[in-house]
Amino acid sequence: MEFDKEKVQQWLDTYWKGSHSCPICNSDAWLLMEKVWELKEFQGGASVISRGQPVLPVVALMCNVCGHTIFFNAIAVRALSRAASREGRNE
Repeated sequence: MEFDKEKVQQWLDTYWKGSHSCPICNSDAWLLMEKVWELKEFQGGASVISRGQPVLPVVALMCNVCGHTIFFNAIAVRALSRAASREGRNE
């Protein structure tokens, strides 16, 4: 799912204090990925259809140098509304 990257960038500008250096390679070249992703509970490696199971919607910020990736809760950073996250569960 795509989202408004400007809203997320505004959130990052407001709340990401201190160093923006990658903890792996020390670069500060970050790329905000263009989709909302979901994290699900690990089910022993089996592919499980998660109807009715909770998922965590996240946006990913990736270091352009080494690939280290940081996840942010998509609702907290305003990439996704709570209503939109509930709609996805009703499909």
